[in-house]
Amino acid sequence: MKKNFTFYDLIVKTRLLGLLFLLLLCNKNFAQTFCRPTSNTSGIGGVCLGTTEILNPTLAYDSSLSTYATLTNALGVLCFAQETLTFNQTARAGDQIVIYYGSNSGLLDVGLLSNASIQPRNSVAGTTGPTVALNSPLLNIQLLAGNTTGVIRYTLTGDADQVRIQVGGLVSLLSNLRVYDVRLQFARPTIANGETQAVCTGQQVALSATAAAGTTVAWYDSPTSTAALSPNGNYTTPALTSSTTYYVSTSRIAGCESDARIPVTINVVDPVQPAISNR
Repeated sequence: MKKNFTFYDLIVKTRLLGLLFLLLLCNKNFAQTFCRPTSNTSGIGGVCLGTTEILNPTLAYDSSLSTYATLTNALGVLCFAQETLTFNQTARAGDQIVIYYGSNSGLLDVGLLSNASIQPRNSVAGTTGPTVALNSPLLNIQLLAGNTTGVIRYTLTGDADQVRIQVGGLVSLLSNLRVYDVRLQFARPTIANGETQAVCTGQQVALSATAAAGTTVAWYDSPTSTAALSPNGNYTTPALTSSTTYYVSTSRIAGCESDARIPVTINVVDPVQPAISNR
């Protein structure tokens, strides 16, 4: 028997479509996609007097800062645990490899950093860069809130598409290194008129960023937005009535971008016309 379509049926179907839209909206990722590794290899070696292992190696690049790979090595001679992470692109000299790391202790100590190292590699050319201890002055190290995690930034001196992270070495100490994320940061663009500018209220600003060789840039209105204001180096703002910050992203290939966008702040000033006396 044929069923008649009623106004009530329309309301029910409209509500179901609305619920489906909200479900899709809640599961949508509104953060940008960083350039991360896409594969890894790992291994242990040496004479180790205890547990030496790599746990959950893929969590070192799984798009979450709440999960991590763990590299543990014990006391020993030439005892080490290492993970080599491979990107789907080649970072160039002047780019940075950015590593978010931590440990199983509440405070990151010098002992952990001195017993761990990183080494950039170029699998295409078959070359390796220098092995650098995590406490080396060559690295830019920043502790995050609570001093339980930190960020390492290593500026490449040559092209690389891999990075090897290792704990242990010649005479190894008991170490536990957590790797929360690994990303690339590409060479900075040149911002016309600098990263802090000023304009009178009600005026527009023609922003311009010149990309470094081999990179592209785009303008955004937030550090994490996925909708670009401009897909290239030029963007003209609307008439501004309050101070506003815009952000420049950098990429080498389509589909992912640098670890951090560059903020460009426009300070809006409202000059007060001086009072003129008729005396």
